[in-house]
Amino acid sequence: MSTIDPRTPVLVGVAAVGQRLDDPAAAVDVVGLMEQAARAAAADAGAPDLLARLQWIAATKGNARLRDPARLVADRVGSPGAHTVLSDIGVLQTAPLRKAAQLIAAGHLDIAMVIGGETKYRSLRAQITGIGPDELDEAVEPSGSAPDEHWVAEGDVISRTEIDFGLVHPVQQYAMIENALRAADGQTLDEHRREIADLYAAMNLVARSNPKADFAQAMDAPFLAEPGPDNRPLAYPYNKWHNSQWNVDQAAAIILCSAAQAQAFGVARDQWVFPTVTVESNHMTHLINRDQLHRCPGFELGAQKVLELSELDADQLGPVELYSCFPVAVRVQQRALGFDVRRPVTVTGGMAFAGGPLNNFVFQALVELVACLRQQGGVALSTAISGMLTKQSLSLYSTQPPPELRVADISAEVGVATGTRAVSARITGCGQVAAYTVAYQGGEAVTALVIAQHDDGTRTLASSDDPAVVGYLLANEGTGLVIDLHHGRFSVGGP
Repeated sequence: MSTIDPRTPVLVGVAAVGQRLDDPAAAVDVVGLMEQAARAAAADAGAPDLLARLQWIAATKGNARLRDPARLVADRVGSPGAHTVLSDIGVLQTAPLRKAAQLIAAGHLDIAMVIGGETKYRSLRAQITGIGPDELDEAVEPSGSAPDEHWVAEGDVISRTEIDFGLVHPVQQYAMIENALRAADGQTLDEHRREIADLYAAMNLVARSNPKADFAQAMDAPFLAEPGPDNRPLAYPYNKWHNSQWNVDQAAAIILCSAAQAQAFGVARDQWVFPTVTVESNHMTHLINRDQLHRCPGFELGAQKVLELSELDADQLGPVELYSCFPVAVRVQQRALGFDVRRPVTVTGGMAFAGGPLNNFVFQALVELVACLRQQGGVALSTAISGMLTKQSLSLYSTQPPPELRVADISAEVGVATGTRAVSARITGCGQVAAYTVAYQGGEAVTALVIAQHDDGTRTLASSDDPAVVGYLLANEGTGLVIDLHHGRFSVGGP
């Protein structure tokens, strides 16, 4: 301790818990699952008394309609006076971790906890088995419950034009970005199919050795590459197992405190892991407005900044967990960080195979990263995304204390670097495909969706149900294709 500032924030206890029970009545609710995670995190620190001394608890909002989940957990673990925060969907998952570390470093807090959880599988099983909400045990909040702080994302992740058109499903927007990146890279359809299949096969291999992974069955690259009964197509080029799987019951808790408190509670020094750098961009540009659909300036500038602040090169980073909601999210980050495609990108198996709880995966992953650091030392990287690659963050953790906690908000720089295009919903005449996907229903390819660009650079959205057009876009590169636009529909004169 003589060489560590006593205000240095440190992660002392982490835990991830889960359940996958076919009988929903036998499964605990989301508050019960988060309580389990909180108690397990204190046990991980070797200091159960930490829970009664919590001063600040932040919970992420998920599917559960709870107004102040942090308070419910606080009451159960013996810290009813803790200041509570609810972090809404659309706020980066790293924000509560970053804020807790900043408050500790500034001397405003001594002990804090960040929690999150989902019981979407329990809800799904209740629907399937016909069990109504009244038949399940659920935490009840007092009337008028509200957190001490409620963090809400500013702005809309999806534009009014995209909503009116119906382009609201993340899988379709991410598929468009994926196809745009393939075209920008000059890959053939087959080369691209193999790359993302190999990427996800490597992630599946990690999940097979993760006892906490919900979907650890073996899936090789040939299986992942092709749509089929067990890998149904959703939006070209994405199949089921390219997607984050959110039908899970998972929760995680992270306990942070000052180095002085870690010592006072007798937390073993080899349990300490230090947050060292966090870089965030909260700049928002809707997909249809982005000048270069395949690029993500937030990660490009964020990767530069996190390495600059840490005084490290990318190859000096140890275990990493790249946010993996869809393949293109991982591929964009690989390029921004200069990672070789063979470098491991996950310690959990990723959101397709470990499981992707709606607003909680970063915490689940951090538990595994901390375990890796405690075992092997070094520096770990965790990343997060909100929206359609809309917001980005990168965080470093180390077994060695930093000279100081370094935090950077690069939103303004990302805004300057992000070129934009005007949008119109009523374009007619000749246009060119800037990005596209094909939407499926019941396993059948039914609709081609495009972001099209008019001669003057204005963007619009258009669709076609013509089987010939749909078939062409499944078999050929569609980016750059010249099309005829008419108020939200398009046709092709002769592919």
